[in-house]
Amino acid sequence: MHMRRWMATALSGALMLSILPTAMAAAPEGVQAMTQERVDQANEAYNDVPAALEFISMSDTHVSSYEKWKNVFTNIKDWAVDNGFETDAVLVDGDVEANERLEYPDSSRDFYNAVIQLMDETFGKEMPILYAVGNHDRPGDYMIPMFSEAKADGRPNWYFEQADGGDYSNYHVEINGYDFISLDYRNYQSFLSQALEEISSAEDYDMGKPIFVQVHSGLNGTTWGGYQDIVGTAIQNALADYPQAIVFTAHSHYSNEAENGIYQDDFTVVNNGSMDYVELPSSLEPVLPPAQGKYEGDQLVEYERTCNFVSVLEDGTTVIRRFDATNERWMGMPWVIETQEGTDGFRYTSDQRSKVAPWFEEDAQISMSEVSETGATLTFTQAVDDELTEHYEISVKELLGNKDATYSVAPTLFGGNEPKSYTGSFTVYSRFYLRPYPTEMTLLFSELKPGTLYQIQVTAVDNFGNQSTPQSITFQTAGEGADLPEGDYPALLAEAVEKAQALLEKAEAGTDGVYQITYPAATIQALKEKLSEVAAGQDAAEDLQRYIWISELESLMEQAEAGKEVSLDPPTVLPEGIWDGLQMDLQFEHDLTDGADSTAAVTTDDTISYESGVNNGTAVRLESGERIDLGARETLDQLGKDQDMTISFWYKPYTARADQTIMGNKSWSSATNAGVIFAYDYNDGTPDHISGSIGPGNGNYDQTAYIRFRDFDKNEWSMITLKVDRQAKTYTTYVNGIPYASGSLHENATLTSGSPFYIGGTDLDFGMDNLRIWNRALSDAEIAAVYGTDLKGESQPEENQISVSVSGPAQAGQNARVPYVFSAEGSDEGLKTIHLTFQVQGEGLFADAASLVAADPFTLLTYKKTAQEDGSLRYDAVLSYGLSDVQALAEQKDMMTLYIRTLESEGNLTVTLNEVKCNDGVQGQVNAQAAAVTTAVSNRYDVNGDGTLDINDIAAAQDFYQVREGDSGWDEAQKADVNQDGRVDLQDLVEIAGAYLDGMTVTA
Repeated sequence: MHMRRWMATALSGALMLSILPTAMAAAPEGVQAMTQERVDQANEAYNDVPAALEFISMSDTHVSSYEKWKNVFTNIKDWAVDNGFETDAVLVDGDVEANERLEYPDSSRDFYNAVIQLMDETFGKEMPILYAVGNHDRPGDYMIPMFSEAKADGRPNWYFEQADGGDYSNYHVEINGYDFISLDYRNYQSFLSQALEEISSAEDYDMGKPIFVQVHSGLNGTTWGGYQDIVGTAIQNALADYPQAIVFTAHSHYSNEAENGIYQDDFTVVNNGSMDYVELPSSLEPVLPPAQGKYEGDQLVEYERTCNFVSVLEDGTTVIRRFDATNERWMGMPWVIETQEGTDGFRYTSDQRSKVAPWFEEDAQISMSEVSETGATLTFTQAVDDELTEHYEISVKELLGNKDATYSVAPTLFGGNEPKSYTGSFTVYSRFYLRPYPTEMTLLFSELKPGTLYQIQVTAVDNFGNQSTPQSITFQTAGEGADLPEGDYPALLAEAVEKAQALLEKAEAGTDGVYQITYPAATIQALKEKLSEVAAGQDAAEDLQRYIWISELESLMEQAEAGKEVSLDPPTVLPEGIWDGLQMDLQFEHDLTDGADSTAAVTTDDTISYESGVNNGTAVRLESGERIDLGARETLDQLGKDQDMTISFWYKPYTARADQTIMGNKSWSSATNAGVIFAYDYNDGTPDHISGSIGPGNGNYDQTAYIRFRDFDKNEWSMITLKVDRQAKTYTTYVNGIPYASGSLHENATLTSGSPFYIGGTDLDFGMDNLRIWNRALSDAEIAAVYGTDLKGESQPEENQISVSVSGPAQAGQNARVPYVFSAEGSDEGLKTIHLTFQVQGEGLFADAASLVAADPFTLLTYKKTAQEDGSLRYDAVLSYGLSDVQALAEQKDMMTLYIRTLESEGNLTVTLNEVKCNDGVQGQVNAQAAAVTTAVSNRYDVNGDGTLDINDIAAAQDFYQVREGDSGWDEAQKADVNQDGRVDLQDLVEIAGAYLDGMTVTA
């Protein structure tokens, strides 16, 4: 094999370039980056606003000594004075002392005594202080007895135990006329119901007046850290009818600087933060406590300790200002809760969170330094966001081979943690929890390969998953370079350019034939600029540069696809054959009848109920513990490891709980169990976060497909679809007809478990409608049509028709560019999208690379090429009609030209049009009289096609002299264009004559 070797030292400087120029980065229109100055101004604006109530809420103090905590409590006291905050009460939401496990004999006595001293000095003995019990407290032998003594000793407004002297710390008090409920995470249900009944039955009950609740637990499915839920669903069920409730949660230690620290649905949930140290989800980066807080140089001075300053203004609005007591600063914009407006005043529901992605500003830099054979240092300017840049997703690839790199990395300001090894990508926090806040990120890479080209891509992500346009850099480690793989790089680059141009056309059209698509503008602009760079330099470029361009174009196209927004205008016409392969069809119209299999025994032992379903139908309602057995079915039991499947159903979640099953045919005790299941993750009971798996049944997690569904609403109907495509070896999930996620499917992942499908699980309350299972993989268009017709009802297609034909030359030379034209005629009324399926046959006669060019008023959106077992190629091309000025198709109009490059072989090349599909309302058909064209491929110098090369071929070529591509006679003349420059000129005649003489036998 021919290989080319290059030296690292020759290219290292030239290749260290940013794929996305910094000039591309810009703030979204009308959006400002969040700064500490803006935060201070917004928070201080409330200093002089009259308030009816002001209190401080904190949690997880974990006090172990007076001296260690004195500074931050002093900061809280001074901050309140400096900002005119007149504290009426203090909430301490559990884990008051350091550790429930005695660190030395009687240690808890010292810890609680330190708490008493700190509270006295900070707030005074008369201050109402409301304590909750946490899992690290010792209520029975220390906390309650010691606080009882403290209360008797002149602290009359301390609250920490039930009024009836019960074993648990639940109580309800009023402060300045406002209700406060403190709950004991161990047992609170009956007390909460009684307290709410007492409040709501009062004569002066006001549904717009806030009720403040504290509990030492997260609430699953609400704020971040909420999955650390140790109280169950009873609190959420009890407060569902109290939109004025504001619940302060604790336990997780998750930073309350994050904007997903507040959540509103039926009521408001607030993450208290921590007065000891900050924890963060280790799934993104294992940040240990020494890596967060206040730094001097690279040394930690003190952990970040935070609390909340809460004001109820005179108009009834509640304002929460988050305070970093360690660094003496406000954190984030104030959270404003208008309980007087009910749920209409909610600002922090899932659908109202920021959709603005972080961005790298115009002067942002990205660079590599200290590059050695096995190491390098990456430095980049921090991205900014309208709220907070939470973390970065960083991918590293070896440019040669375009494969995920293996390496180790250690970010600076990492708390002394050791480097971690990765393959492919990793995530790293932005250090938003550090002060001073670092303006740039530095990552130390090690265990790289010598002489290797790497591409690093950095994407900034905020608290809500909004992702920036990535910044990328290419660099090369020191040492001898690797071998450049053999390849026809001019042709490969041309193919990459063609794909990029097709993506740009699709971006301009805004549709792929099924969905409306919007690509990120910055990435599209970067792709255009990269194509311009390639066009300007490709003629003089070396293969290595071509290789890099190919990688850069592929990277930009991946970014564009990853960042695209997809929407759907639901079709209301079902495609022909939509019900082929339908094995189950439960409409739940007040019964469990299966429309696809009348012999199936669908049963339940429970008294299930029905409710209003999709499009004026009815649906089944399953509450906690209720279950439907869908019965044994031979066709479904045979799906196994080799058959396709599509499952679709409408789902409306009311309440959910982690680790519970919605429907499936297996146990959720392990994701690897054989079969398929829709469920909630063991640590995520968010109602709109369906998960599940397709398992191999052998305990192998690597062979398990993990399915995910997101982006749908609680208490609303959404269509959930899972497609399994064995030929493609993939699965795809859909929400409301739109693809959500896809992944590879291992050959051992099986759809069969040996048990029938069932619906229902413990601690779940949901509705289900129109459950269907096919034993085939539906297309995107079919899934979209099922969604649209379920939602709106089915309409009948109109009778407008178009007919498509294909034409091409009867003869062509070797190494020639041969055109095949697809044309359409008929009525264009309602025509928007056309899907052509055609086949190219002639093994060994044509190159794999081909090009498709649309003719106005058609636009080529995209195409897919699939190799067939017989050596032919199948093409699927999707075109849009009417994006420019159009004319009726009553007369034949060219749609698209397929250009095929012939090879040195001779034989017959055939292009066959197999199928024409159009959008709803238009019937597409193949013109049977012009469905295929066959071209005889022969010696390219045999211009007259008589099978021999002689002087008559030179004469035949001369007949086409000066004819150019685009002229009326070009279809016939192009066979004389032997050098393929788009015209027949003297050079062609000379080349044919030379070939003629080379073929003569001359006798001396």
